Amino acid sequence: MISHNIAYLTIATLTAACCSACAFSDTDTIKKINCYIDETLPEGRMDSVFFLTVIPEQGCGTCITQAEQFYKDFSSRDDMMFVFCNIMSNKILKNKVTINPDNTILDYDNKLLSLLPQNKRIYPCVFVIKDGKASALIWQSKNESAFMTVRKFLNN
Repeated sequence: MISHNIAYLTIATLTAACCSACAFSDTDTIKKINCYIDETLPEGRMDSVFFLTVIPEQGCGTCITQAEQFYKDFSSRDDMMFVFCNIMSNKILKNKVTINPDNTILDYDNKLLSLLPQNKRIYPCVFVIKDGKASALIWQSKNESAFMTVRKFLNN
């Protein structure tokens, strides 16, 4: 009986620790992205932006295809910014999408990608921007639907 209680407490403690780590992971990532914004972009550049979309060109194939379609649909908007990273071939990328230089960063050095959690770098993500700073993070994966969330927001 005591060993069952110890096992239960151990599992409960590990579960709580994992959940806390996940929660802190997005918070830490948001802090890192805000530093990136401050250090990389001109002051005030993000003031009129609602969403910053990060699109890795290598990783989850279906997710990246969805991200490229999302980019095609919304790259002309002034209230959105995009960062392509993990670019293996500039020529291939430019054959897939027409780059809008006004709101798109080509991160050849993967500076932004390196700020994301290691286990999530294969997935596109969207940072919600409020007052020029990232305030929330939504992932696009088999289990998460960042692009649908943004589309719903923009359609309202």
